[in-house]
Amino acid sequence: MEMVIPALIGLAGVVMGSVLQQRALARSARDADLAAHRQTVRDTIVRLAYALSVHRGHLYTRWDLAHSPTATPEQAAQAQETSHASRGETTRALYQLRALTQDSVLRPPPTPRSP
Repeated sequence: MEMVIPALIGLAGVVMGSVLQQRALARSARDADLAAHRQTVRDTIVRLAYALSVHRGHLYTRWDLAHSPTATPEQAAQAQETSHASRGETTRALYQLRALTQDSVLRPPPTPRSP
């Protein structure tokens, strides 16, 4: 009987160590996943900011050509196409950011359904 109690205490220690190690590994994996997700969100925010900057530049060029008496219709059409393309990149980056986050500020309000 004297040998059983120390053996049970030793067994309990091994089991507790194993459980604590599994919890620590799970926490480490969760932390790594969270860090990777945060980096992806940061990268997407940078892409969105860059796309917005480029798009605003294209809009300014388009506005400038629209108010220039020497601009040709071909130049105006090219500026319109360029600004539309950059708007698409901006929208894509925004949708990607919305898909990556649960932040209610970035999500549009739900549309009411008609009966």
